Amino acid sequence: MKDLLISNRNEELWEKLDEKFNIEIVPNTEKEYSVFTRSENAIIYYDPTNICESSFTHELLHINLKYHEFYISAAMKNNMRSDYLLDRLFPAELIDHIGNVLDHLKMFKLYLKMGYDPAKFIYDYSDKKVDDSVINNIKRNYRIGNKINSNAVHYFAGKLSAIMGDVNSEHNYHDAEIEFQNIDQELYNAFASLFVEVINHDYENADFMYNYRDIVGKFHEQLVDWKNNNEFV
Repeated sequence: MKDLLISNRNEELWEKLDEKFNIEIVPNTEKEYSVFTRSENAIIYYDPTNICESSFTHELLHINLKYHEFYISAAMKNNMRSDYLLDRLFPAELIDHIGNVLDHLKMFKLYLKMGYDPAKFIYDYSDKKVDDSVINNIKRNYRIGNKINSNAVHYFAGKLSAIMGDVNSEHNYHDAEIEFQNIDQELYNAFASLFVEVINHDYENADFMYNYRDIVGKFHEQLVDWKNNNEFV
């Protein structure tokens, strides 16, 4: 199977990762590509009905972030656990989504450099991540009186992350981002800062003076301020 998924485009990346990780390539009964890593073990699950080098390389690029010790999701989860309310407002599955979007932003440039079709980077590449119905739903439900609806925070954060992390440059979210700012400027600012920091972060050359933990720490401080400035129901 490896021979069908590795070519001159991704061979160098494969060899680099294979030196550090024990990588298994396993068929997925769910008929999709995904990856699981723990310590120095990695399993790439592939769709046996769709042998796709681009999708396989996408999963290699997730492993590459671990190779360079970029663990932004884990760091966010650890920080959220230190605060009961934030942990409830931003549960693990939401953090996984946000972290995955951030990972994609860091992976996409190298994916293109390797010569792959941008449309094959993710399955919903061509889909806009929000429309008017999504925005209107958030606007209707985000506040109950003067208090923030705790159940709506998850939706707000998930959709905002999706548009900030959309790698399809043909999608214009200018109006949508203004709407998100009008709904909750402070929370919007926290996410905007997080995404800018991650986009600008050089994970290959990070050191102990400034790394992904510092980015997450700043984001968490902004969330604490936001939480303290609001009431929730």
